[in-house]
Amino acid sequence: LKDVDYKSYSFTVSPASKAYQYFKLEILDNCGDGCIQMSEFTLKGTETAEAAKKETVTTATVNKLKYAVNTKAKTAVFTGPSKKTVTKIDIPNTVKAGGVKCKVIGIQASACKGLKKLTTVSIGEYVTSIGKSAFAGCPKLKTVTGGKKLATIGKQAFKDCAVLAKFTFYTKVKSIGDKAFYGCKKLKTLVFKTEKLTSGAVGTDAFKGTYKKAAITCPKSKKKDYKKLLAKKGAPKKAKYK
Repeated sequence: LKDVDYKSYSFTVSPASKAYQYFKLEILDNCGDGCIQMSEFTLKGTETAEAAKKETVTTATVNKLKYAVNTKAKTAVFTGPSKKTVTKIDIPNTVKAGGVKCKVIGIQASACKGLKKLTTVSIGEYVTSIGKSAFAGCPKLKTVTGGKKLATIGKQAFKDCAVLAKFTFYTKVKSIGDKAFYGCKKLKTLVFKTEKLTSGAVGTDAFKGTYKKAAITCPKSKKKDYKKLLAKKGAPKKAKYK
């Protein structure tokens, strides 16, 4: 350790370690190659990396909705309702867990899959992703609002939501997974405000089985490109583009 002139140094061991997680060294002096004199060698805490993770990521139920909460990052992911008979879900902008205010940034895969009575969903302003099959197979889901910061819609996210009537893809949407809206046979209105979609960003059969004469609104600069793109991804041939 030639020419060591640091006064302090800290590091963490591998997450796989079964030993202490935190170490702190204070270097008093360099006393030759490969030799340092230490005034302090502190093992801070006795938890493993897994235990530390458990302390950071917790679960919480707020207003009958469940979340996975990261109190350190101050973020939360909606994981589903506490009761499967719910008819309306309002995913908030933030939730409090252990006195910590956390932004709700995502919807977990299969969070509401197969909820037979769900009719309405409101998505909070900080949600950026909807996981795979999050709302798949919800036969009465008709209205989905919000989601202005949504960037990613996972595979089969709304698959077979047979009465879903309208969906707006706001400006940050950049990815739509395979069969995301497959079988949404009453999806009559699709509003695309995003200009970020490409062929590789929209999955196979993403819009197959939607309403035959759907009204599709696109940004003027993308109308021609989106018409070709959406047709390849299953949008109906008789759809009307605006």
